[in-house]
Amino acid sequence: MNDDELFADLRALWEAVDPVPAALADDVLLVLAAGQADEVELLALLAEDDRLVGVRGPDGPGTRMFSAAGVEVLIRVAVTGDDRRRIDGWVAPAALGSARATVGSRIRTAAVSADGRFELPDLPAGAAVLDLTVRGPAGIRRLRTAAFAI
Repeated sequence: MNDDELFADLRALWEAVDPVPAALADDVLLVLAAGQADEVELLALLAEDDRLVGVRGPDGPGTRMFSAAGVEVLIRVAVTGDDRRRIDGWVAPAALGSARATVGSRIRTAAVSADGRFELPDLPAGAAVLDLTVRGPAGIRRLRTAAFAI
């Protein structure tokens, strides 16, 4: 038995014996949102490619849609080279602002244009957190995603 087969067997065992609780993702998001003392709104992940949110499977390149009250963010992650990624994003309703992606110790920033578009090129592969600051009719909003794989 090689390592891959061993890990597959272990994963199957734990999924059968101790599956992930159905409401775990929602519970964690609520705790994280409540702990945001700096007035950052947590964006909820609504869709990830064609898979249902919360379904385990491979992560990485693809599309994701996030939402908070009155705002939606669509991102597309593209592979641009060995362990390099690019995020193209759109904020709706469109608003001027800024975007910042943090992947490990690497931070990349970009302007959000008047049509709500932003580009974050040359990111390393890994777990990313996206922070957005946008100006809308109700004032300035600070938005943040939970970590997601790119």
